[in-house]
Amino acid sequence: MKFTTKQLAIKACAESPEPLRFIYDFVHSWRPEVPEHSVRARLHEAVRDGRIVRVMEGVYFARSGEAQMLLVEGDAWEIMKKLDDDSLDLLLSDVPGKFGREWAGTGTTRPHRLLGGRTYHQPELDADFFKEAFRILKKDREWNTLNLERRERGDWPRGGAACVIRVPLENKTTRASIQSMIGLAESLGFVYYGEILVALDVIGMGYDVGRDLGAKWLVFHAGERNGVLWDLGATNVIDAKRVRNPAKPGFVKHEAEKDPVEFLQIIKAYSRPGDAVADFFCGVAKWVKVALKMGRHVVVSDIDKRWVDALASWFGFPG
Repeated sequence: MKFTTKQLAIKACAESPEPLRFIYDFVHSWRPEVPEHSVRARLHEAVRDGRIVRVMEGVYFARSGEAQMLLVEGDAWEIMKKLDDDSLDLLLSDVPGKFGREWAGTGTTRPHRLLGGRTYHQPELDADFFKEAFRILKKDREWNTLNLERRERGDWPRGGAACVIRVPLENKTTRASIQSMIGLAESLGFVYYGEILVALDVIGMGYDVGRDLGAKWLVFHAGERNGVLWDLGATNVIDAKRVRNPAKPGFVKHEAEKDPVEFLQIIKAYSRPGDAVADFFCGVAKWVKVALKMGRHVVVSDIDKRWVDALASWFGFPG
């Protein structure tokens, strides 16, 4: 029997000899050579001691209160294939794609540490990504309601889970790529609901018609959303800080790092405690600890070993 991500979360918090069958299945599909008894021992160690453990090379598990985190090193497209249908309540993606800006990173004054001037990969989201995203997002999840009678009896309206993707502001250079992404997602079953703007607090270099002044999150749903957001105070504009200090080289190790407030405001609005939230391009992911304290179960991954190791270390590995 295969468990969904939310069933995994419920079972991980139960007093049970073998509460984490989902992780066993994931590990066996990811690395069949890893002995099951070794996986079981590591998982129960995490549950018993309340700390992060390395289940196997490139796979970490942590529990914070009743919430849990699965951290995986690997390609997003391959990791998504290992998750069950209708297993996620929210998918976040701050994808470092070029969005039509093939010159990105080659003509600026920023320190260049990899070919193209980036310390991270720049994948373009394609049909395979959106097909997998649609498959693993819930089609019939609960949403909030303004009807007090329905709220009192727990009669929540149902609708598709959210996929929220961060992109640059639109201009002549980026518009075609962003509109193409929206069209692609819609053609594969998603409903495009609109955008959430990000207003950054530091003026950029002024080129490209204000491209550097902010960003936006595109909001898709795996079907119609029949209720309202869980955070009724959510706004369409997020005020965020620019996580960069050019005066101090090395201050930001990951050039695509973002203010955690962006992620946390979206998580608060589009999910509730007990829900499963995922980001398959997580980078440094400084929002994860707060999300766990908010009661969300988190599945995060990155193809770059450095950021996976850094996040595991931030959680206290090795203990």
